[in-house]
Amino acid sequence: CSEIPDLPEVVEGVVCTSDQVVEGAMKEVEMDGYKLLLVREKGEVRALGALCTHYGAPLIKGAYDGGGKIRCPWHGACFDSETGDIEDFPGLDSLACHKVEERNGQVVVMADKRELVSGRRLQKVVEVVEESEERVVVVGGGAAGHTAAETLRQEGYTGAISLVTQEQQLPYDRPKLSKSLGVRPDQISLRKAGWYEKAKIEVLKGTEVVRVDHEDKLVFFDNGDSLKYSHLLLATGGEPRKLGVSGEDLVGVTALRNIAQANMIQKEAVKKHVVIIGTSFIGMEVAAALIETAASVTVIGRDSVPFLGSLGEEVGRFLMDMHMKKGVQFCLEEEVKEFQGHNGALENVILKSDRTLKADLAVVGVGVVPATKAFRDIPGINADTRGVIPVDTRMATSVSSIWAAGDIVSFPLVTYGGEMVSIGHWGLAMYLGRVAALNIMGRDSAAHTVPFFWTVQFGASLRYAGLGTGWDSVIFQKEEGKLLAMYCKGEVVCAVATMGRDPLAATFANLVKAGGVLRKTEALEWSGSIK
Repeated sequence: CSEIPDLPEVVEGVVCTSDQVVEGAMKEVEMDGYKLLLVREKGEVRALGALCTHYGAPLIKGAYDGGGKIRCPWHGACFDSETGDIEDFPGLDSLACHKVEERNGQVVVMADKRELVSGRRLQKVVEVVEESEERVVVVGGGAAGHTAAETLRQEGYTGAISLVTQEQQLPYDRPKLSKSLGVRPDQISLRKAGWYEKAKIEVLKGTEVVRVDHEDKLVFFDNGDSLKYSHLLLATGGEPRKLGVSGEDLVGVTALRNIAQANMIQKEAVKKHVVIIGTSFIGMEVAAALIETAASVTVIGRDSVPFLGSLGEEVGRFLMDMHMKKGVQFCLEEEVKEFQGHNGALENVILKSDRTLKADLAVVGVGVVPATKAFRDIPGINADTRGVIPVDTRMATSVSSIWAAGDIVSFPLVTYGGEMVSIGHWGLAMYLGRVAALNIMGRDSAAHTVPFFWTVQFGASLRYAGLGTGWDSVIFQKEEGKLLAMYCKGEVVCAVATMGRDPLAATFANLVKAGGVLRKTEALEWSGSIK
C-alpha cells in the first residue's frame, strides 16, 4: 500500500453524487483507494475515516444515531460525527475529518493525504514548558493511566508529566494477552517509545509507589526516590486474586496479568495437561487459546455454568457448549483444595471433592483486587474494604489534587441513575482516564458513558452493553453461532449481550447514552429492526 507522506499533501476527488448521501444515514465510499465514511446531518455532508481506530472495524456496520454519534460495532468506541473526536473508548486516535463541498450535484472531498491514508487525525505537537513547576504524576501504566497522560498532552497541557508503572514494558493492550498468549511487547504497545519522547512524557518503568504524602504533595518509590506533584492520578488497576490454598507458589501455578506470564503459559502448555481455575473472561479465553496445542484443558468453576453471575445461565451454557465441542473439559460446582507438586513443581490439582486432576500447568483466573494498598492510608481517601476508591463524576477523590480512574474506582454512572459502580472494563478505564485528565486541566468534564465489553473465543465475539446489575429476567434467542440476551430489571431492558448480531449492542449503547429506555414488551420488535 502507499506510504504515508511526511509532509502535507492535499488531495481532492469526487466520491459520489449528492443524492446518494441520505440525511441521518451512513455511506461508505472510496477515494484514491482509501475508504471514507460519509454522513449527512442537517443537510451538511461530512467525511470521516471509515475504520475504527481501535482494531479497524468497519464503522459502516456500526450504529449511527443520526445526529452526532457513530459507535463501533465491535468494541463500542464512539466518535463525534461532526469532528471525528473519539468520545468513548477503546482506541486512542480520533477519526480523520475531511473538508467536503457539494458541487453540481457531486460530493467532493479534500483531504490531507496523511490523514486519508491512516484514517486517523494527525496528532498535535504541544509546546512543553521546560523545567515547569507544574507536574502531573500518573501512577499506573494501564488503560486509564496511559489515556490520561496522552489526553493531557493532546489537550494542550504544557507542564511535566510522569507516568509510573511497575511493568518493565511501555503501556500495552492488555486484553490481547488472554487471546494471543505469544505476543511480543512491540506488537501490542499502545504507543512506541519515540511517541513518549516526542510528547515529553517521562515513563518510569519497573517502579512502584509505596507511599503518598498528600500534604507536601510527594510520591515515594520503592527505590527510595520521591517526586513532587501538582496533581496526582491513581490508576493502578487490579492485581490477580489468589486462591489462598496450599501449593499456590509451586512452579507451574500462575496467574495471567503481564506479557511474561502470557508467553510462559503458551510455551509451557504445549502437549501438557492444563488446568484453568475460573470460568469468567480470563479463564475461558485462555482455555480457547490453548486447546489446540495442549494435551488437555480442564476448566474448574464454582458455578453450574461459566459466566453465571455476569451473563446468566443461557449465555453461559451457550459458551460452554462452544468450548466442549472443541474438546475443553469442565469440572463445575467445584473448588480447589490444594496444588500438589514434586521437587517444587506442580503435578496435581486436588479439588474439595477430593477428586485429583493431573496438571503440568495451572492458570488461576478468579478475578482481581484493586492494587491500592499504597493509597489506603491517605487521610480522606475513603477506600472501602476491598480497596476501591470512591470518586465523583469528574474522577476527583475527596483529597485535594488527587484523582483516581479505572478499575480501582467506584463512580456515579449517570446513564443508570447515578448508581455507584466499580467496573473492570478496558474501554471504560480508558474513558475514565480521559475524564480525569480533562478535569485536571480544569475542563469540568463529567463522565457520561454506557459500559461496553467484549470477549473473543474460538474466533467468535460476544459483545455486552449496559449495566445488568440486579436483572431479574432474560429474553434469550439463539441459533447456530448467534445469540441475543436482553437482561431486564422489572419492565426495562438494562443490558444486552450479542454474538453475530451487530450492530445491536452498539445501537443499545447509543440508545441508553441518549437517555432512551427500552421496554421489555418492545424488546423483541426493537431487536428485530436492527440490521
